[in-house]
Parts: sequence; structure tokens; C-alpha cells
Amino acid sequence: MPGPTSEPAPEASGAPAPKGSGAPAPAPGPEPPVPGPFGQDTVVLDDGRTVTIRPVVAADADALIAMHERHSPRTVRRRFFSSMPHLPIEQARRFADVDQVSRVALVAQAPSGELVAVARYDCLPPAPGSAGAAAAVVAEVAVVVTDDYQHHGLGVALLTRLVAVARHRGVDQFTADVLMDNRPMLATFRDAGLTYQTHAEGGVVHLELPLSGPVIDGDPGSSVESSR
Repeated sequence: MPGPTSEPAPEASGAPAPKGSGAPAPAPGPEPPVPGPFGQDTVVLDDGRTVTIRPVVAADADALIAMHERHSPRTVRRRFFSSMPHLPIEQARRFADVDQVSRVALVAQAPSGELVAVARYDCLPPAPGSAGAAAAVVAEVAVVVTDDYQHHGLGVALLTRLVAVARHRGVDQFTADVLMDNRPMLATFRDAGLTYQTHAEGGVVHLELPLSGPVIDGDPGSSVESSR
């Protein structure tokens, strides 16, 4: 299963493409179209560049395809666990068409209008035998940043905001699969204020990331100073 990818050269270059679509939505907030407490937000990266972080919209499908074309082979491998030179239009449309409740995605847009990063989660179906009001809501998380924006704090900025949205929507835990050589992605999770439990198998590390506790750097208007 594809997994997050932050790389030594790149920053957070990707997490597995979340695959839980049919899962019951966590209790929505009063304003479903807006992801949690945040809407559009301008972020200053540690190299002085600015990007706009906003919810993805269905019209972003073509821009997601164009962003994928700019990824290096390593970024693609760390995001999808395989070679994928082109993002199929059907997959791009699915990535862009979300309900911002059980499927949430935030994009980072450069001043040029190009998309340069995406962070998303998809809620997973309840585990067998866990039905009931007390069942934990678990979502698979994914982050990808284009190579020329990696290692400047953008992955952390996106993930921090995505965590805040997830908590607002009632998500209890993120899960992710990361290639063993993708240490920068693990650092991105830590820099976003998350802790995790792991187990490894076949060159892939599976992470469970509880979303309890305060959001680190929760002010959506703050600049980001980070090596990730």
C-alpha cells in the first residue's frame, strides 16, 4: 500500500493514498464545506516563499495531474510505492472531489497558480467487531510535496492544519505506511507534533498516530520555520 513520502532531499513527499471511501463520516461540524476551523491561509516558508493553503476543489483535478508530472521518480515512488509517471484522470478526479468531512484534502498553491503540495485523509471503514457509538474513527493520511518545495516547512504546515481539521471532524487516529528509507516523512510527523507507534514488514513501516493532545503551531496565520 503506497505510503507517505518525505525524503532526504525532499520534504514530505508522500504518504499512502488513503483508500477508505465508503466509511461512515465522523460527526461533521456546523460548516461542512469549510475544513474545520480553517479556510484559506497564506504561509511563509523558511526560504521566504509564500504559498496559499486551501481546501481542494473538484476543479483542481487538472492541476493535480500537472503537479504529479513535476515530481521526481523518487517522490513518486515514496508516494505510491511504485513507478507512476502520469496520474490517471480518474484518480485525479477522485483526489479532487472530496466531501471535506470523511474525505478531506488541503492543497498548497504557489503565487504562479500551480499546486505544489497536497495533504489528505480518508476515513477507513470501522474494524470488524468495533461497531457502536464508541468505535474509534481512523483515517489514512497522505502528504506529497513537489521536489522544489521540499525541506522548507511546507509538509509540516499542511500536516499541522490537516490534524486540526481531523480533530474538528472527530477523527481519533491517523494511519500511514512509509518506506523504510523515508526518514524525512517520519520527521515531518514528529515536527507536526504527532507521536506514533510502528511495526515494519517487507520494507514498509506502518504507523498509528493518535490525534489526542493539543495541536502544535495551531495558528493558521503563523509562518512556518522548519527544516522539513
